Amino acid sequence: MSEGFRTWLSGELDRRKWSQRELARQAGLSQSFVTKVLAGKTPPSVNFCHKVAQALGEPPEKLLRLAGILPTLGDSEDDPTLEEINEIARNLPRSQRKEVLRYLRFLFHNKKDD
Repeated sequence: MSEGFRTWLSGELDRRKWSQRELARQAGLSQSFVTKVLAGKTPPSVNFCHKVAQALGEPPEKLLRLAGILPTLGDSEDDPTLEEINEIARNLPRSQRKEVLRYLRFLFHNKKDD
């Protein structure tokens, strides 16, 4: 498991002013399991990542990548804007994805150096 996952999740709890107990309650998990994952004694499971993602309102894929369950995406992980573009596009109907792609191509071909 990635140390980054535990660091990220601890930071999210601090930001939200949630205790481990509150995360467990919101995610429908046992507090002892949450504690073991955050202490690095137990690796997070796919189910754990999905439940925590839902509780935090985050895309499950993000937590699965942070936990090392899914491979990393490379450069887009360092750019929250690209992550958000990917997540939004993934959740659009196919017809709207094509429209977004046309717009992105337009922007790319008409870009100005900033």
